[in-house]
Amino acid sequence: MEPITVAYMVIQLETGGTERQLVALLEGLDRSRFRPVVVVERAGGALEQTVRDLGIPIHVEGRRWRWDPFVPVRLARLLRRERVDIVHAFESMEDVYGVVAGVLGGVPVRLMTWLSLRYPRAHMALLWLAMPFATRLIANSEHARRWLQRRYRPASRVIAIPNGLDVEFYARARDVAAKRRELGLADDKGPVLGMVARLRPEKDHETLLHATKLLVNRYPKLVLLLAGDGPRQAELEHAAARMLAPGRCRFLGNRKDVADLYHVFDVSLLMTEYEGMPNAVMEAMAAARPVVATNVEGCAELIADGLNGLLVPLHDAPALADAVARVLGDEALARRLGAAAQRTMRERYSLRMLVERHERLYEELAARRRRR
Repeated sequence: MEPITVAYMVIQLETGGTERQLVALLEGLDRSRFRPVVVVERAGGALEQTVRDLGIPIHVEGRRWRWDPFVPVRLARLLRRERVDIVHAFESMEDVYGVVAGVLGGVPVRLMTWLSLRYPRAHMALLWLAMPFATRLIANSEHARRWLQRRYRPASRVIAIPNGLDVEFYARARDVAAKRRELGLADDKGPVLGMVARLRPEKDHETLLHATKLLVNRYPKLVLLLAGDGPRQAELEHAAARMLAPGRCRFLGNRKDVADLYHVFDVSLLMTEYEGMPNAVMEAMAAARPVVATNVEGCAELIADGLNGLLVPLHDAPALADAVARVLGDEALARRLGAAAQRTMRERYSLRMLVERHERLYEELAARRRRR
């Protein structure tokens, strides 16, 4: 039997959580059973070469203007030309274009992966219109599945495939001393806090900066490392300079070495206001770091408070400072939380589980369509 051809659609192969999940899936996919092709709106993403190195073709089919009604027509031609069996789209507008193009191109299986519960209103309206033409809606977390099932009928079409990652890659021992020297921390014996997140409003860096200001009173040599870039960088750099002494908060920009950075962090943080399934929390847990995160659904799905991490209320700098101080002041607690976090990742969210869940779904739906 010929391999099942799966066309994956994403805006661009950048280093965001969605794109990293897609690349992880592509790396693990059984190529004797599946033939993947990737369709992007914009070329030149940081992960594009990784996909090309896997021998996977990449097609660029961009929008000519913001709302381009001819995109599905062009995509349909591509899907027919590639003899696609399954179109699997990620992100809001790609979901819409992918499903419509799949219908026009005669693709029997059309999948939408739902990554956020807070898409822009216009995108949400288009998604609701496209949903009836999707074979399955895939939520990347259990709480997102429940949310969708309450709003979409038939609910049986909504399934959950949680994010996954290569736990052993993040668990691997690192040369922490060398990385500290590279970051200019070699002579600074204070604790290191870190957050890997885009510099966007919903990541609530302000609360983290306020908590850091409180913690510096207890730990004068404490350093906060912020990995990620985004539209608020200048604003947040100004706020950090106003609240903290020079060198206490360092903006690292977009990094390719986040797996190494986690091992430098004494506590890994995520102060997000909402989240589907936070890759930054999963990665830190896989690296056996004690994690402190906001008590929102995506984080709470991964963290059992006090067992494999700590959860704090939104926008509560004193509570955050107390939670971090609790971990920094108790080495046994830090080790216990980190070990339990890594165990959670191995048992529930491994890369192999992510790949196998997708492979089973593809084969089940392709076989059902062939029988029809």
